[in-house]
Parts: sequence; structure tokens; C-alpha cells
Amino acid sequence: LDEQQLRAWEADPTIAPPGGESFAAVQLRICGLVERLAEEHAGQEIVLVSHVGPIKALLCAALGALLTSIFNIFLDPATISVIDWRQPRPIVRLMNSHAHLGWEQARWRNF
Repeated sequence: LDEQQLRAWEADPTIAPPGGESFAAVQLRICGLVERLAEEHAGQEIVLVSHVGPIKALLCAALGALLTSIFNIFLDPATISVIDWRQPRPIVRLMNSHAHLGWEQARWRNF
């Protein structure tokens, strides 16, 4: 992406990078999947493993945040976030936990 395309992509979640998927499309897809899984597995715990983009899109939806907030969320690799996906209001119970990795501190603190 050139600088102008990057700025447009960061400002508008409906813009997709060349050959890619927009964050709006990612959020629609991941929220639809979570809704379907929650319905099919009512009363059960569900674990999803994904790349950072869909996780951040799901966190924005659960928090009721604008999708452009996706750029305000930092997630370390291999961390755990927990969303209690109840309707009408999902609850974010844990975000970016690295406790299972044995780190003394979050990796972002090393920058």
C-alpha cells in the first residue's frame, strides 16, 4: 500500500487492501460465525483460535466500539482474550492475557 491507500484503509473499515478483505467484512464474518456457534453449542464453552485481525474485530463488536478502534487495540502473539458472547450484550472478560506464556511482563513493554 502507498501512504494514501494506507490512510484510507485506516480511516474506513469498509476499504479492503488489494487482494484482501476489509475489516468490516472480517467483522461480519467472525460475528456471524460466533453467533452460529453460540446457537449450536448453547450452554457450552467454545474456544476459537485465530489471527489478530478477526480477534480485534470481535473485540470491537463485543465492546460496542467503532470498527476503526481496531487500530487502538494491541494484542501480543499467542495471548488469550475471553468474550462471554451473551445477547443482547457480550462481555469482554479477559484481553491479551499472557499468563500462560510465563512472561514476566507483556511484550509491548519491551519496545
